[in-house]
Amino acid sequence: MNETPTVLFVPGLRDHVEGHWQTIAARKIPGSHTVAPLERDKLSCEARVAALEAAYRKLQGPVVLAAHSAGVTIAVHWARRHGPRLHGALLAAPADLEMPLPEGYPRLHALASSWLELEAARGDALHNREAALLALADGDAARALAAAEKNFVSQKELSDVRVLARAATAAGDAAARARLADWLRNTGFADAVTENILGMRRGG
Repeated sequence: MNETPTVLFVPGLRDHVEGHWQTIAARKIPGSHTVAPLERDKLSCEARVAALEAAYRKLQGPVVLAAHSAGVTIAVHWARRHGPRLHGALLAAPADLEMPLPEGYPRLHALASSWLELEAARGDALHNREAALLALADGDAARALAAAEKNFVSQKELSDVRVLARAATAAGDAAARARLADWLRNTGFADAVTENILGMRRGG
């Protein structure tokens, strides 16, 4: 007979919150487990990955992850590092690092130093953009520009353009700003916010 998978909940940065869907589901699903809250290093991505690994190792049989918000990022880092065999995973509402975090969450700046290395290490375009945003939050303009330019090679959506403009301006890199301004003019890509960041004149 097939074993029933054990559900392992991976909370976001607020851990256990009464009334949250994970808390409610954990009570209703027989045999489910939840990654325990950290007593220290609460904003450390490394510590949260280690906590997930510790929780996973206590389980036997097939496992399904149910991760929410920053828990999705934690789950992805953990999976890449440990290569576990999972029965499945529910990855709900991944955290959006381009938007201010809601009330009750830590400020993005507080996460930057801990999470930047892991985001940059993931290496694909989306996470190069996230690495650029984290570097900007951490005040590392040069690193932000390097990540934003790497991202821009393969992604040129509105958010990618704005991140590159912010990074080039923060780094004070006139050449990078000029390249982006030329690209905007040559492609006809119009965005008032980006033009304002770069100090461009409409029609100029």
